[in-house]
Amino acid sequence: MKIYDLFKQTKHPEGVGDFYHTYNLSNVLNVIYWDRYFKMIEGVQGDIVECGVGRGRSLITILALNLLFEGGGRLGGASRTVFALDSFEGFPEPSLQDKSPRNPKKGEWSESPNKQFKYSVSNLLRILECAELSHYLKFEPPEAIFANEEKLRVIKGFFDKTTQTLELSQIALLHLDGDLYESVRAPLNNLANKIAVGGVVVIDDYKLDNETNTEEAFPGARLAVNEFLERNSNFTVGESIRGTPFLIRTY
Repeated sequence: MKIYDLFKQTKHPEGVGDFYHTYNLSNVLNVIYWDRYFKMIEGVQGDIVECGVGRGRSLITILALNLLFEGGGRLGGASRTVFALDSFEGFPEPSLQDKSPRNPKKGEWSESPNKQFKYSVSNLLRILECAELSHYLKFEPPEAIFANEEKLRVIKGFFDKTTQTLELSQIALLHLDGDLYESVRAPLNNLANKIAVGGVVVIDDYKLDNETNTEEAFPGARLAVNEFLERNSNFTVGESIRGTPFLIRTY
């Protein structure tokens, strides 16, 4: 068994409401996974951007660690805003680069695991309330479109558009969980110049040791990253404890 096998996600239990996340093996290890990235960006100025929020599994961890690191006086007491970007409509139209046995389709992942609700900004904020984050982020779901903008900004739309107009000066941590070629390519191209030296780009959609596109679920994501690296020598690749890649800007 390889260590990253421990991170395999399991189906959300039918007996647990879709607004809640289960305290299981992969979710516990997910905190350790993200903690390593937060330690990597200590001393790196900039905000946090997540492209691909879904039901907020990783966002909850990112927000909690952001509060913890800020509360611990890291970065000289400076705070980071978390920008949470999602279409809340599922996948855009897949491209030819996304062809695989997984066969992704437009509109997939637009609803919760047990189909209890459609993804939306208001339902995401309700999930964050269930995770006991609303007090710290100072919002009252489900009416709020934005939480406290100093802590969290939720932005609806497809990444090719929203990442072009994102209002921030510098990024310390960028999480890409778009699965498809264009959903990874667009944020990389549009935000690369805003990533700080020492900043980290987390790629969620493939394992480094599987280069067989005939079997890979999301070959377009790998292709988008490889094309980006061919054009940008100021980024290097590392392997996470999940076996997935991350990029670091070196200059």
